[in-house]
Amino acid sequence: MSFLIDFFPLGIFFTVYKLSDIYLATAFLIAASVIQLGIYRYKAGKFEKSKIILFLMIITFGGLTLALHNDAFIKWKVTILCIGFASAFFLSARIKGRQTLIERFLRTTGEDFSAVPPQRLRLLNNFWTVSYLMQAAANHYFAFYQSQASWVNFKVWGLTAVNLVMIVVSLIAIAPYLQDDKSSKPKED
Repeated sequence: MSFLIDFFPLGIFFTVYKLSDIYLATAFLIAASVIQLGIYRYKAGKFEKSKIILFLMIITFGGLTLALHNDAFIKWKVTILCIGFASAFFLSARIKGRQTLIERFLRTTGEDFSAVPPQRLRLLNNFWTVSYLMQAAANHYFAFYQSQASWVNFKVWGLTAVNLVMIVVSLIAIAPYLQDDKSSKPKED
């Protein structure tokens, strides 16, 4: 269910874009983001910082897109967001005594990742940093050197696929270190 809530505004944006234009799609993206934030607040009982930041970016860049009737702003949002993510991952690995962002993210899952070597976690953190920088560059290319329709397709399908691949690669990288409750129990014959 969380997956549907996470992708609700993006799905609305894509659908409205295909039926109309970038400006109506942006207006619907903003409205869907308001609904999404309300759902997150209702479910969690509070506003999460990351959700607020994303919401404010959508309101700001979407609002500028609508007010100035210039789609460059909504296109820049994705590039700036990816650079922001890359910077957060990069800086988290440079602050002594602090966990990397990937470590903090894994901790929120409730799983025990203590067996994963720190160097593997740093490597994963660097992987996410570079991946987000590449996404920022790719978004900039599609946003400003390809057609608007190509950019929308890349934003919706391309970036979603890249992020899913990043998650799968990360899970494969840490899988050998995870405890399997079934394997620790003796086999019954």
